[in-house]
Amino acid sequence: MTTQPQPTAANPVTSEELDEAVKLAHEWGHLKRLPRTGWLHAGIKYPESVAEHSHRTAMLAWMIAGLAEPSWLFRVVAAKAQVSRGARRASVYYLTAAGGA
Repeated sequence: MTTQPQPTAANPVTSEELDEAVKLAHEWGHLKRLPRTGWLHAGIKYPESVAEHSHRTAMLAWMIAGLAEPSWLFRVVAAKAQVSRGARRASVYYLTAAGGA
């Protein structure tokens, strides 16, 4: 895993980085209205959204990590990893399948 440099007073965030962050946040906003395609294919009338699924799996990761190791840091890392995984998968799969929602 590559570590990204953190912004500091000597190395502030660039306008390009801010633009990319805003674009990403906008894409994530679409996930709450984007139904999970597998559920649609299965004929589920009111499928959960990609955002609902991602939130639930992050909370499950948080809970399971807490059972394995009660430290807050471990739980945060587990939930962050799940949210990150869900966001990457959504941007590659769901948004592409939905025609770039």
